[in-house]
Amino acid sequence: MLAGSDKRILKQGDSYYAAKNILHGVVSLEDDSVIIDAFTPPREDFLV
Repeated sequence: MLAGSDKRILKQGDSYYAAKNILHGVVSLEDDSVIIDAFTPPREDFLV
């Protein structure tokens, strides 16, 4: 989901690319959803 009024519902197998410095977020609509957030290059502040 993008900031503002631009919202998208993704289905199984879909992906979404958010450009650098674009505010974005995600909300799971189903309890058994798996959300994968990946960064290239890897973000040091997100590494466990």
